[in-house]
Amino acid sequence: MFGDNGQLSERNGDSVNVRKPRRGEGPLLVNLLVGLDADCKFMMFEPGERQTSAEEQELAIDELSTSSSKVMFVAEDGDDFVGFVVGYGFRPRRKKHVMNCVIGVLSRASGQGLGARLMNRLEQWAREHGFSRMELTVMRHNERAQKLYTRCGFEVEGAKKNSIVVDGVPVDELVTAKLLTTEV
Repeated sequence: MFGDNGQLSERNGDSVNVRKPRRGEGPLLVNLLVGLDADCKFMMFEPGERQTSAEEQELAIDELSTSSSKVMFVAEDGDDFVGFVVGYGFRPRRKKHVMNCVIGVLSRASGQGLGARLMNRLEQWAREHGFSRMELTVMRHNERAQKLYTRCGFEVEGAKKNSIVVDGVPVDELVTAKLLTTEV
């Protein structure tokens, strides 16, 4: 639960449950995604830009529950979602071993180890399902996220110049990856 200051009640975030979303939680996912868009400028969508509904998220939950190439985990604190991570594989055989990752944690829940817990859970799932590489992009000026990914074993492999525009300013993205095994 959250204390008077809006922070998680336990400083280390241990009271937060990391799990897969369940049927009926589409509205919680929408609230989290829309909240993340408004909360920070490091997510893909700007505030008000995301067009999704609880029904669409319910369909996504159903699809994810039966997939061996896509997964989502949420960070649940009480009756609220405060973060998520999603990983999805590629269809072509040449890239089936690669999992693309997206993560977001609300600022009120950041700095408490949730990002690392979400990434570690995703990595565990990726290994269990035969992925040998995890990759993601991060905006060059998002130093906090870069530190998280480095702690999780990701390495910068390159940069995509001016790949995103934030508040009218072109921003570079760093391409990062973690090899889970050298065998495919």
